Amino acid sequence: MPQIQLLENGEHQLRRAHWISIAKSDPSLTEPLPRMGHHPANGEPMPLRLPPDERAIKRNGEVVGRFVWSSFSYPGPDWDDDLGVVLVNCAEGQESYVHEIAKRFANEMSAELVLD
Repeated sequence: MPQIQLLENGEHQLRRAHWISIAKSDPSLTEPLPRMGHHPANGEPMPLRLPPDERAIKRNGEVVGRFVWSSFSYPGPDWDDDLGVVLVNCAEGQESYVHEIAKRFANEMSAELVLD
């Protein structure tokens, strides 16, 4: 799966807070489609609150991809201090469009897009 990463001496250096600040400020990204879950107290269906580090990519009103944070380590006490990568998912036939957006974000974060 393609991912945006920042490695120094083999260690991940991309911070969740940095990704969130860039992702939230970009108008080309939106909230992902809601997911349904069950209320823990009564078992009733309910929409789940998604973390701010997951963003959707829309093209012509349709979701064609998404970026999802994946943590590798937690160097500090704050949730936003964790280090990791941004996973890049895309719909079939939308790879080049989504990868171009991912490259732009990688450049903004002085990171790289790895298409592995």
